[in-house]
Amino acid sequence: MHCAAVLAPVEDDDGPLTWRRRFAEWREARPRVWHWDRRRIVAASLATVFVVGAVGGATSCAVKGTAYAVSRVEDRFTSQVQEVPTKVLASSERKGFPAGAAADGADNTYWSPDADLGTASGEWWQATFDRPYRLTTLVLFIGAAEDPKEFLKSPRPTDVSVTAFTRSGDLVTKDLNLADQPGHQDMYWGLDDVVKIMIKIKKTRAGSDASRPLAGLTEVQFFTRK
Repeated sequence: MHCAAVLAPVEDDDGPLTWRRRFAEWREARPRVWHWDRRRIVAASLATVFVVGAVGGATSCAVKGTAYAVSRVEDRFTSQVQEVPTKVLASSERKGFPAGAAADGADNTYWSPDADLGTASGEWWQATFDRPYRLTTLVLFIGAAEDPKEFLKSPRPTDVSVTAFTRSGDLVTKDLNLADQPGHQDMYWGLDDVVKIMIKIKKTRAGSDASRPLAGLTEVQFFTRK
């Protein structure tokens, strides 16, 4: 799939509590309204930010630092929604493991580059969006299975670089050392006007089953302020 909306699988309420279901419940459990105690925390945080800005003087550096800190507070306490890419592609695809598998909402499919373990470094996956948005958090899922024993059987990435492209043409790159375990891994960004994200594999780890393909990316999710 190169151009489709993410479709989350429907799970049976009586079925096993998968990592995707636990993650969804964790997201839903976060407060959607600002109760009094939450408003007090935000107010205290903002007050601290403005005091620090005032002490720093009226220099441009202090102003920029204060604005960034305020944005981070807003990112933290504002409800988040998922931003869905309109197009995904990759440097290469192994048959049966297309780029679209990393943005289909399913936990039993993944993108695998058409490369062996020794040549996978430099392979990339990319998502494009139809409108600029503020990227608050990038969430990565890696590995071929939720079960830890099954997870360890497949080769998987251990280090990736993530590059965000903005509407003005600026590039911001961050390196991420991945935890070698199933489940979600979050990366905070706080970057405006994002139009494209590229994830490049830097290092990989062999699995216990040499016949299995590299489980590059199981799912990639992008969040912005509601």
